[in-house]
Amino acid sequence: TGNIQLVAKWEIHTYTVLFTEGVASQEVEYGQYAIEPTAPTKEGYTFISWLFNGVVFDFNTPITGNIELVASWEIVSYTITYQLDGGMNHENNPLVYNIDTETIVLSEPSKEGYDFLGWYNGETRVENIERGTTGGILGKQKSLKLLKGQQETSL
Repeated sequence: TGNIQLVAKWEIHTYTVLFTEGVASQEVEYGQYAIEPTAPTKEGYTFISWLFNGVVFDFNTPITGNIELVASWEIVSYTITYQLDGGMNHENNPLVYNIDTETIVLSEPSKEGYDFLGWYNGETRVENIERGTTGGILGKQKSLKLLKGQQETSL
């Protein structure tokens, strides 16, 4: 009998990198790197980073096991601009809101010698800002000037 040479054969492990927010998972060979996906979007929020066990994940880290990466978000604040045309805004009318702000019921401003006719965003009358609303709002008041019993529109 002669000498025997045995050759080891190997198959590299493949691991799954799962992403939240509906982002496709990746199959990555041991020691290789996950590819950072395009940032997901979520209305009313700004994507910050991918987290692994609560820590920002570095995509230069070799993959050595199955992992799940969780999207980290920051809520976006939106500005409400009131065009008062010389009037005084009501103290209950907020200047900012976000997608999670409870519904805001807008209060009437005051202007001496005028009746308030409503808040408008463009030609659309706005009485409240519903929870879940996104985007800045420009509120312009419409009022009627009281002048010797006649009505004069002031925009």
